[in-house]
Amino acid sequence: MGERAAKSASWISTHITVNAMSQRSLRNVETRKKKARRAIPRSKVTRVQGNTAGVRRRLKKAANKARGAKAAKG
Repeated sequence: MGERAAKSASWISTHITVNAMSQRSLRNVETRKKKARRAIPRSKVTRVQGNTAGVRRRLKKAANKARGAKAAKG
């Protein structure tokens, strides 16, 4: 192991943060339940999302197709 790798390994071992409370403690479970109850129900994403030009073009095309289908239907 090189000097640089040894330095980074020692840095990692000294800078790891440890969560004091376990993830499945009774208090955490209750908190998660409360947060889940408060969360606004949202519908699942049905189309591929993204911010690249290709994806935006695809989304635009899919949205126009959906608009056309909706207009033809009703």
